[in-house]
Amino acid sequence: MFNYSRMALRFFQDRKLLVIFFLILFSNGFGQVGFSFHGTAPLPNGYTVRLQYFENGRINTDSAKVFNRQFSFPFSNRDVKLATISVDKLNGLKIFMIDKKTKIVLDTAKIWKSIPNNSPISLEFEEINRPVDSLYLLIQRKVQARSSINPKKDSVSYAQIGVEINEILNDILEYKSNFIKHHPSNVISLFYLKDLTYFNNEAIEIPFQSLHGTITKHNLYVYFKQRIIASKKIKIGNKFSIASFRDISGKLISLRSLQGKFILINFWGTWCGPCRAEIPLLTQLRKAYNRDELAIVSIAWEDKNVSPKEIRSFAKDNGMDWHQVICYKNNKDYNSEIISILGIDLFPTNILIDRMKNIIIWIASGKDGLSTIPNGLITK
Repeated sequence: MFNYSRMALRFFQDRKLLVIFFLILFSNGFGQVGFSFHGTAPLPNGYTVRLQYFENGRINTDSAKVFNRQFSFPFSNRDVKLATISVDKLNGLKIFMIDKKTKIVLDTAKIWKSIPNNSPISLEFEEINRPVDSLYLLIQRKVQARSSINPKKDSVSYAQIGVEINEILNDILEYKSNFIKHHPSNVISLFYLKDLTYFNNEAIEIPFQSLHGTITKHNLYVYFKQRIIASKKIKIGNKFSIASFRDISGKLISLRSLQGKFILINFWGTWCGPCRAEIPLLTQLRKAYNRDELAIVSIAWEDKNVSPKEIRSFAKDNGMDWHQVICYKNNKDYNSEIISILGIDLFPTNILIDRMKNIIIWIASGKDGLSTIPNGLITK
């Protein structure tokens, strides 16, 4: 005779085990459920809404079509995002904070005036960031005023406005630094800290150490931690940790193949004014040494819309007759992790590696960095 009571007991035991299994699974982050951000736009069907946000060390750009005045963006995790929203064919953009409760009605006449609702963190960011918005608006006005000045005819006024713009930028950084100092467990501090990283990793290490609470589980916190660790690898006397690159032709360049030569690794970008300004110094350096004495590898940090063909053309026009590599900012390919692994945060940055052991013997960053290379460091 079949024992129904035993079968029922086994069924409930199995269900209990199944529940425990899924609790463990989700507590460890596997199968983490994301959320969708919804918005309203009083526009005809077919308009494209674009959303850009930084996550897991990359800039993500997504798009959604307006349908019945609605649009939505799905996210794969529940981390709060600081995003920029814009609409094709319309002027302006809006910076705001998104979590699972956030909704927004776009003001299509003045997108920057759109106000998110339903979410306490979104509304808190609107209030806290208002002084920053005002300062950026002031910068925009000064940039417009400066554009109307001919620097050849009135160099004093042109330079003075440049000084004023820098002072306002410093005020913004000071405001954000003070907020981080007084609110080390607020998720807004994480995103304010990101702005400090445009200067150097050392500038963020002390405020980063003060952060605590639930924000330490956020992907941006993990990114900062990895970046600070990576930056400690780029020091004189340390071994250069990248073994190979793929150049713009797809050819593999290994450091082993360059042994016996000094190797200058030049991190730059076509978008970077100081990087362009130092190209004549690089070409002078190329002419000063034979190819069996010095190898130069230029690694361009670019958006994915910049093609290898464009880099090749730019290099040819500017006499950059050496290895050219692209490291895309938000793409996954052979070179894409170079910048994050090394923690490069200033452009241009130049690193000189010795002949035989791939040891870093000189580093310089910024617009005048290459001019500081000591005489005799590269021995013939």
